[in-house]
Amino acid sequence: MKARGAAVQGTLAVLGLVAAYATWQRQPEKGAGGDVVVLDIGRNDLERVRYLDGPKSVDLERRSDGPEKGLWIHLSTRDSPDAGISAPDAGIASSPSEHKSLDRDLRANDVAEKLFDKFTPLKASRSLGVLDPAKRRELGLEASKKRLEIFARGGKHASYVLAVSALGAGAPYLQNDQDNRVYLLGGSIASDLEAASTRLVDRRLHTFKPADYDSVLVKVDDKQRELVQIPGEANQPPKLASKKTPTKPDDFARNWHERMWHLVVTEVLGRSEVPASGEPKVAVRIDYRSRGKPVGWMEVTQPRTVPSTPVPEMFARTEHTAGWVKVHAVGEDLVKEAKKVASEP
Repeated sequence: MKARGAAVQGTLAVLGLVAAYATWQRQPEKGAGGDVVVLDIGRNDLERVRYLDGPKSVDLERRSDGPEKGLWIHLSTRDSPDAGISAPDAGIASSPSEHKSLDRDLRANDVAEKLFDKFTPLKASRSLGVLDPAKRRELGLEASKKRLEIFARGGKHASYVLAVSALGAGAPYLQNDQDNRVYLLGGSIASDLEAASTRLVDRRLHTFKPADYDSVLVKVDDKQRELVQIPGEANQPPKLASKKTPTKPDDFARNWHERMWHLVVTEVLGRSEVPASGEPKVAVRIDYRSRGKPVGWMEVTQPRTVPSTPVPEMFARTEHTAGWVKVHAVGEDLVKEAKKVASEP
């Protein structure tokens, strides 16, 4: 009997060890569509996502107060011999002879919004469990300087190592710092963060539409003129006319304003950032109103020649931009035409 009791107890002990091992090895909870839930965090709890790659860092942060309400992106590059290669320039490549240290606080776009939502919760295509060093080296995890940090209410919530490219292709593997589990990251999370300066920056000048304003005030030097928007003919865009003669459309003013409205942004500067060529001088200001109340505004600078570039520089800023943005230079035509628009015929 004693031998049988000992055998039963031994069997139970073995079963207990097996159960404990199975529990420890259990895969993370499955999400919809068979994805593995890597980090279960609610939308209202997520505050910031940080991507690190050597001297470069990208922060996506949700701000909820004041005029900065919304999603913002902070691009930073610390001084490094390689900083000129991977500097987050929001659209313009920099060379090693240019600024090696860069910090830009910018508005994030709709792509960034969708990316931010992918972290609530964070999912992966597969869980590979805990891997040995040789396998981690094969996947590009062992010597990687790329990291992913997630901040929720109260501070840092989780951190991961992101794989470097392996076998000449993208390798979206990540390893949890806490339990060393490795996951195959699906979607475009890694590539979006890597190319944040081009993919995630908001390049819009305005968020309102032409239907949201009914008058335009153009100011150039000591002259100003108010134009009212009048409906166009069937299937035609609205027209502009002088407030003093609202029944006489001004095609010259309308064509000029269309070019101003559709200026192409080529580079986005951060909040309070001054261009390398110095503080721009405002040449034209446009104020948009609806029933006498302000809707938005735009300021455009006089194009100026810079020795480092053959094309004159031209900057603009609006009620929506974080600061100055470089726009496609169209010579002095827009400024010269603005003087005519601001003068009553």
